[in-house]
Amino acid sequence: MSRPSPKTIFFALMFSALTVGASRISAQNLELQMRDRDSGAGVSARLRFTKGEKQSGLPRNLLKVGKWTLAESNIPIVPKPGEFEFLTQRGHEFTEIRGGFTIEKGAKDVVTVEVPRSTNMREEGWYSGDHFSSLPAELLQRWQEADAIDMVVSSRPAESDASDSTPKTNTKPKRKTKDDIALEAAGETELGRKLSTESFRWNTSGGTIMFHPTRETEVLSIGNESSLLQAMELLSDYDRVKDFVPELEQIWNRDTPVLLSTTRIKAAQILNSANTPDGDAKLEFKPNQSPTNAIRLSGKMIKKGVIDEVFAPIAEDDRIRYRDGRGIGLLSEKIFWTILETGLRITPTASSGFGDGESYLGYNRTYVHCSEAVEESLYWQSVSLGNTMVTNGPLLRVTINEEFPGSTQSSRAGEPIELNIAASLSVRDPVDYLDVVFNGETIYSAKLEDHYRKGEFPPISIDQSGWLVVRVVTSHDHLYRFATTAPFYFEFDGKTRISTKSVEFMMDWLKRSSESILSQNKSDTQVRTILEAAEQFWQERLEQSNAP
Repeated sequence: MSRPSPKTIFFALMFSALTVGASRISAQNLELQMRDRDSGAGVSARLRFTKGEKQSGLPRNLLKVGKWTLAESNIPIVPKPGEFEFLTQRGHEFTEIRGGFTIEKGAKDVVTVEVPRSTNMREEGWYSGDHFSSLPAELLQRWQEADAIDMVVSSRPAESDASDSTPKTNTKPKRKTKDDIALEAAGETELGRKLSTESFRWNTSGGTIMFHPTRETEVLSIGNESSLLQAMELLSDYDRVKDFVPELEQIWNRDTPVLLSTTRIKAAQILNSANTPDGDAKLEFKPNQSPTNAIRLSGKMIKKGVIDEVFAPIAEDDRIRYRDGRGIGLLSEKIFWTILETGLRITPTASSGFGDGESYLGYNRTYVHCSEAVEESLYWQSVSLGNTMVTNGPLLRVTINEEFPGSTQSSRAGEPIELNIAASLSVRDPVDYLDVVFNGETIYSAKLEDHYRKGEFPPISIDQSGWLVVRVVTSHDHLYRFATTAPFYFEFDGKTRISTKSVEFMMDWLKRSSESILSQNKSDTQVRTILEAAEQFWQERLEQSNAP
């Protein structure tokens, strides 16, 4: 690689662990008022209460999911006497508030909690999204406001599903108060754009694929029983309708190489319900068991203790990297890079799975960049174009040569592309390092404090086709908390990079998957046909490979 002149990186380092001092309150009845610090408007927030070292069940009259209580503008509390602590959060763009109080018999009192915004991504054209929650759309909107998320995705219920999946709550209908009216009147700066999509969540028995409609009208004819065969039929209609965005939910699953062979998949979640704020799901390795060598995913965040299988063919020598709490995050990222190395352009995305596990809404977030105020169709268009950043903590914004992620920059052989990398970063956790990754190899890595002290990237230029991401990784051992841009693409002489090694990885994966699929569909000629088509696709891609 040649060396152009130095380029500058700009960091907005924000360590927002603000603590509200505990106060002693002489009160039998207490009301917490949630306010946006800048505007004074009533806002929603998530609260976690503890009493001593144990989680408290108070207040019992409010909506809860998992460990979190939904605080909508004002919270009446009538607890038993004692000392309590609380944590208030509104997502990655706001400062955490920690506080405490002591309840004693006495008069009523009111405590106002002002939540400050630390970063405003919308001012820079970045809009947040969570690509799956199991909560119904009506209930999800209330939690959406609490974390000021611009776009949320719920699963469109099947016609035959008459069950009520709404979490239990003691909340009763009530007359609107002044605080309720103030919350409704709060603008998008405080509460987000309030966009939502009811998407089709299709379980093929060997993976889950999301079909996100890009407009209000229903564009898919969904049967009552999901299957890989039906998913493939839906994907085959993409060229005709083109008004939905297909997205893989678990990138490591059995059917991934089959679904990718359609070239219709637009996005893949590299952060999902396996990644939670209290710790990621663990990979368990049990060798010498076919077809997957029993690589299993386990953890309390998997609903009802279900164990998911990882079909991606991870070599024995590589498995040591994935044994600790960061394993599933590292593996998902590595698989995503491998897919990019096959020449497919897939957008990285994220979801929390809120309602099913231990994550809160928006812990894993997709950010899309739009040049105008985003609406539903524009949001999904930006996802399809790859204009995203994915995070479960750090807020990373990057342009290269004034282009955003998803862009393609072109040149001719012998004329390298010099990289003018401009980046800004807001962080709440200690960050381990910053990387620039080109075609799966790290071409620049530095401790964040060292890089911040220098104030610039070293000279970097690109002289071959490929893809590039910029990422930051925090210093946690029990989970993989990071942020990464979607790929920036580079083409020389109009050629797309296709790696022989990566295509062979996908062919090995397909072979394992086919064994499992055929064991369940021995006499299904249609299933055999789609597997043969997938094998042919990867074989042709292997013949087109132009890189190791």
